[in-house]
Amino acid sequence: MDHSPKGEPTTCNSTQGWSPGVVIVTSFCSWHLGFIRDLEEWKDLLETLRLAGKELLSQGVHPVVLNCPHRIQWTDSNETWAEAQLNSLRYNRLLTEFAQQPPWRLLNLHALMAACGNECNKDRVHARPPVYDAAVQPDDLSHSEDFSLSDDTLEFKRMADAFARQELAPNGAAWDAGHIFPLDTIRAAAGLGFGAMYVPEDVGGSGLSRLDAAVVFEELSYGDVPVTAYLSIHNMVAGVIDRYGTPQQREMYLPRMATAEVLASYCLTEPGSGSDAASLKTTAKRDGDDYVLTGSKAFISGGSVSDLYLVMARTGAPGPKGISAFLVEKGAPGLSFGKREEKLGWNAQPTTAVIMDGVRVPARARVGVEGQGFAIAMAALDGGRVNIGACSLGGAAFCLDAAARHARERRQFGRPLADFQATQFRLADMATALHASRLAVRHAARALDAGAPQATMACAMAKRLATDACYDLTNDALQLLGGYGYLKEYPVERYMRDLRVHSILEGTNEIMRVIISRELERLGGV
Repeated sequence: MDHSPKGEPTTCNSTQGWSPGVVIVTSFCSWHLGFIRDLEEWKDLLETLRLAGKELLSQGVHPVVLNCPHRIQWTDSNETWAEAQLNSLRYNRLLTEFAQQPPWRLLNLHALMAACGNECNKDRVHARPPVYDAAVQPDDLSHSEDFSLSDDTLEFKRMADAFARQELAPNGAAWDAGHIFPLDTIRAAAGLGFGAMYVPEDVGGSGLSRLDAAVVFEELSYGDVPVTAYLSIHNMVAGVIDRYGTPQQREMYLPRMATAEVLASYCLTEPGSGSDAASLKTTAKRDGDDYVLTGSKAFISGGSVSDLYLVMARTGAPGPKGISAFLVEKGAPGLSFGKREEKLGWNAQPTTAVIMDGVRVPARARVGVEGQGFAIAMAALDGGRVNIGACSLGGAAFCLDAAARHARERRQFGRPLADFQATQFRLADMATALHASRLAVRHAARALDAGAPQATMACAMAKRLATDACYDLTNDALQLLGGYGYLKEYPVERYMRDLRVHSILEGTNEIMRVIISRELERLGGV
């Protein structure tokens, strides 16, 4: 294979898995793309290659687009970083669309080497194992169909999967490294109906079930976990407004939340009250037709970027029955935000304190009646636990697929890692853990949809099982990749960092055990 800048077609004559005369066009390697500076020029090149491919095919030659392990990174000193990322996305999308049209096909460089066998590789520079790319891999081990899902749910699943591969996966690493909150991408997801999924259609929502939403969140998080997790929190707040809000609140916020014109965050945790949420100190004192909120919330996902904050504040006596819920809009006098926290993961969404210093809101901003806030918060967290479990599933599924692909392509001691029983057993355990977690999450979602008396317990079980098991799975995947798994060039370490927090938020997994044991006693058993 010729790697010179001129990118002339070369031929691999191996008969192992490839017909003689397969043409390899190397011009798509990222270090060659700098010669093209115009989107129309790029389209013209692809059209020229398409016509050339048809001519080659008529001569019995099978053309292939060779794609490097890294996605194309578009760079231009005259562009901002954000503009460069947008161009990268556009060019990669064009390349992927082009390569899916006959007679061309998209091929990964290292996949080609593996197909050609050692004879093709022995004189080459030692290459690293391929970086598993969710945007272009068609044969994922983790993406088996669930025969129990309806046709409609499967259609939502396929839609979310396509969006994750085309819009999220190619950009996740850049968002993580640059601490970028991709607002345009979130709004694009909302444009598919993912902005207010379980909100009725009459106020702009999609009218989906909790099961539908769990399936969608799993597919989206396969492409990027923190962006999906933020979207799940936004959906949680939309669900609260739909269920407990006044007609005026529903009309005012839900249509704009459905399109992500208005984004929302959930504010319960405080510096002095985490697991003991009922001891919160933020107050809301009645003053005529208004409430005046004073206090601070900690670790708020979307703090400073969200437009609307669902705030739990004390309006009465100590304990859970003295808490009420309020909607506070960004820009309200007295509302401010702490510094952006430096975190292990979830870097594509900001986490800050939300500080209220005499924030005045009208009484109509209260959600539900006085004293109902804690019950509202806990009901919201039931669904939130299913959602975050689903996000864990998607991240773990990506890592399982990456590990399985690596095991098939990485050779040690003269054969693929996948030929060793130790590797086979590890992958078997990983796949089993993922499957069991998926069943638990979807069972909990169905319990919520049915209004089952054991729904709270099912949600706590699903969250405890899925978040722990899926994080362990990502760690196993990293171990299987060895030293490569520890490099930021390979995305498994990012997914592991992103999934670590899932056993902490939406109620720690220790609190999940408390809830499960309490519900067992209340229900008299499972």
